[in-house]
Amino acid sequence: LAQACLVPIAHEGSQAPAMSFVTFSRPWGLAVLLAACLRAGQGIEVTGPGLSPPVETAGHVLAGVSCGAAEERTWQECKNSSATAGTVPGVTSLDSCKAACAQECPQRCSWVTYNPEDESCSWYVECNATASAGISSVLSPCACAEDGVSGGVSTGRSGCGDHIAGEGGMFCYVNDPVNCTSATPSSSWEGSAFRDCELPPSASPPVGGTCARSACQWAFYEEGLDWRYSDKTYTELSECKQQCLDDPSCTGIEWAMDGSYCAFWMRGMCNMSNIENALGIVENMLGFVTCTFNDREAIDPTTTTVSLTTTVLIPSNPARPPAECPGCAAGAFRCNRGCRASAMSYAFDFTYKHTEDSCYEHIPGSNNTMMVDVDTWCMHPGLRYVISCDNMHAYDFSGISIAGGCQSSVAATRDLVRERCTWECKHKRPVARCKWEFDRYGRFADVGHLDECWMWETCQSDSVAVAVVCQLSGAARTVNSTRVELMRERDNHERTRDELADTQDELARARARLEAAERAVTDASERLAEATATVDPNNVTSRQELQAAQEALNQALSAYQESATEAAKAEETKLSLERAIDEHRLTEEELQRERAAHGKTKKELEKEEEGRGQDRTWMLALVVGLVAVVCCLGGVVFVLVRQRGRKPAMTQIPS
Repeated sequence: LAQACLVPIAHEGSQAPAMSFVTFSRPWGLAVLLAACLRAGQGIEVTGPGLSPPVETAGHVLAGVSCGAAEERTWQECKNSSATAGTVPGVTSLDSCKAACAQECPQRCSWVTYNPEDESCSWYVECNATASAGISSVLSPCACAEDGVSGGVSTGRSGCGDHIAGEGGMFCYVNDPVNCTSATPSSSWEGSAFRDCELPPSASPPVGGTCARSACQWAFYEEGLDWRYSDKTYTELSECKQQCLDDPSCTGIEWAMDGSYCAFWMRGMCNMSNIENALGIVENMLGFVTCTFNDREAIDPTTTTVSLTTTVLIPSNPARPPAECPGCAAGAFRCNRGCRASAMSYAFDFTYKHTEDSCYEHIPGSNNTMMVDVDTWCMHPGLRYVISCDNMHAYDFSGISIAGGCQSSVAATRDLVRERCTWECKHKRPVARCKWEFDRYGRFADVGHLDECWMWETCQSDSVAVAVVCQLSGAARTVNSTRVELMRERDNHERTRDELADTQDELARARARLEAAERAVTDASERLAEATATVDPNNVTSRQELQAAQEALNQALSAYQESATEAAKAEETKLSLERAIDEHRLTEEELQRERAAHGKTKKELEKEEEGRGQDRTWMLALVVGLVAVVCCLGGVVFVLVRQRGRKPAMTQIPS
């Protein structure tokens, strides 16, 4: 084994030895090496077993087909320039054209088109086939076999690519090894040959990564946390790389060169960009390729927060309520957090919604409750190896909540919506759920329900505001209208009571003034009578005193009349207010009766809904019973038919 295997081994397309000493870190590494040792000489190519489909004719001529127009260019320009097509004059036949392509420009000439009229041979890197009478095209013998079939042998490696990571770089198996003399015969698939190649301009770039023919020993790492298998079926290197890039938890791959498995490295473990510090690294290890993708952000299984933000939750056209929203309830929260890259918004019509191939559901909990469920494994397939129903509560999640960390000083706004986000184990899968309870106290819709609710973020200078608007159903709007009228009538009633109290006070003051005026008139009359009895007509002073008493009496009478008028007005106002209070009381009683009717309607609706639920239960029980009866009858019929089909036993008659 030592004499056979401790020789420099290089894969096809490489110039330097790939190894000079072998260390086994996989149980099948020895088997791979033994397979290599059974092949003779240096330049051994270690690969998986190839398949051999029926041999196809490599030089099939496409008559009446041209690969396109081309300017006159030499074979030297084909080899050394960046031109993708050219025409060489003076070629006598299609076979000569094809042979010149394989000999003069094997690396870049993939197709040739021959025009017998002007004896021109056109070469092409790629063929843009068009119909052209009298012209023929044929694939070059040195063209890369796009189906991986070289010389009738299937190599399993199609087209030009980095099929084996390492020193070899890009190579491909040629279409017709017999007529492509510059190609190197394969030691793995007899009859095939390969050559160095470059991707054509229109080809997609190969899946990248920093790769090396090395491996990190798994004994130094924890399975499920640092690495895991992705595929244990036959896998090409490019397929293994693509699987990793499709999984956000993958930061690198280890690929067995026999195609037996593809394994993922996670959390940046076994980094080929920092290979000297990779734990348990075995460099230049035959049979394995390890690649690291350093230009992508992977999910760290040790993180405590999982981002579940989706484009569905952050739409390009945020949901907004209609400009005219009669009877809508609205509120706003202030959130102590920074702005997102895209503002989040929700629009709930309290119905179930799920988009095909999406990872989320809108689930109504009741008339006024909505939930959004996001399947964690669906959002990030790699998390199935990290988060489960058993440990999901050890993690937080983000990307669903819109009102988290938000507050409002207005009680009505706090009653309008309440948000709660929790983990739920659903179908044995960890599901992140956020639940919104709208108008949970019936403050806005005591009867009926909400038709639709909207929530959206608005980015401000130093914080985020979340607006909430809910549109009430017709029944809720009617009840609210009645409630508003009742409250307005009660306010009017209270104001009238206050006015009546003020009027009663004014009436008491007017009566007091009237009594005082009456006393003043009485006193003035008495003084006038005394003055009249004692007056001396010839005495000027007496006459003046009599005149003063008469004026005082007149003033007292005038004040009395004014006080009497004020008292009468106050009495009239009092009576008017008492009548208004009676009217308010009647209106309030009527509104109370209407509100009681609404409450009775609400109870009837609830009772009707309960009755429908019982009807559904009885209907389900009836269907189950009918199915059971049908099954029993079927069994009875089967038994009867079977018994009738039996032949009676033959009875032997003694002779």
